[in-house]
Amino acid sequence: MIYYYINIYYMGLSISIISVIIVCILSISLYIYFKQNKIIEPMVFTSNNMAKNIYNKYNIKIDENKELLYRNGTSISYNNNLNSKESAGRANNKIETSKILGNSGLPVCTYVEWNNNIDNLTNLQIINNKLSFPLVIKFNWGAQGKDVFTDVTDNAHIMKKITKLQNEGKKSIILEEQTYGNKYRIMVMNDRIVYTSKDIPPRIIGDGHSTIRELINIYPKKYEVKPITIINEELMHQQGYELDNILELKKEIKVSNVVGISNGGKQKYIEDYEIHPFNINMFLQINKILGLNFSGIDYMTNDLMTPYFEDGKIIEVNPYPGFSVTEQKTPSITDKWVSTLFG
Repeated sequence: MIYYYINIYYMGLSISIISVIIVCILSISLYIYFKQNKIIEPMVFTSNNMAKNIYNKYNIKIDENKELLYRNGTSISYNNNLNSKESAGRANNKIETSKILGNSGLPVCTYVEWNNNIDNLTNLQIINNKLSFPLVIKFNWGAQGKDVFTDVTDNAHIMKKITKLQNEGKKSIILEEQTYGNKYRIMVMNDRIVYTSKDIPPRIIGDGHSTIRELINIYPKKYEVKPITIINEELMHQQGYELDNILELKKEIKVSNVVGISNGGKQKYIEDYEIHPFNINMFLQINKILGLNFSGIDYMTNDLMTPYFEDGKIIEVNPYPGFSVTEQKTPSITDKWVSTLFG
């Protein structure tokens, strides 16, 4: 009888453990799904840095439960007063954004959406007929340069990147003609440009005895930037190098064309008078067309003083752009940010 109850006990314990494991697996699967298919980027308004660098300085109070900011008797909902979920979802959909902006006559990269309902060969034929190499391949819902592959030069390279994304469950994929020039981030809020910055890409310079891998590892400490996490070995190979090659003294190479402060880049801030008025008007129009009040526009051109219809491409529109600590500590930017938010 005792053995009977012991067996029942262990059976119940085993079932409980199995149930817990199943729940954990389901939870992890749901987390991965929503992480891969999230609609919006994390908002900047509730971070400790915002409280330290901006809210305390400008006497702004935050109510995270009600999602409100208070200043001088005025309250702002950092959800409802900025971007609706509908407009944020539309902007974060890269394919939809390119379609809407392109149909509005604004410059976007020529693109093709990978069609999961037809075979690979037919997809490649469509791509080869419409696009010219090199290409950029992106997960449609990606953010911060993740799941972006640049300098794709042939069909084999296309299939390698498509297969990688698909194996990770990322089925919605866009392919674009790669554009060149300087990459800029323009933060627009309430029909006003808060700031414009030029992204300075990371450059690896040889010392004659270190490998490229070693130079990449010491890069963030040497230049006081974030680590280079998105490394393009194909791009290095096109320049005649591998990761473990020693880079000659003073030889400079690119290790990534994913440009931004989250990938080892630096920023240089641009004054409004350094931007052509047609371009300023276009940046403001982008928000209106997409139904946004707040965005970070990624734009590539050789010169911001050249009108967009002569040179330039809209790369992406981020409905909740990051606000770096450097920006939060720059008075000319924070003054404009606060006055625009509550203005």
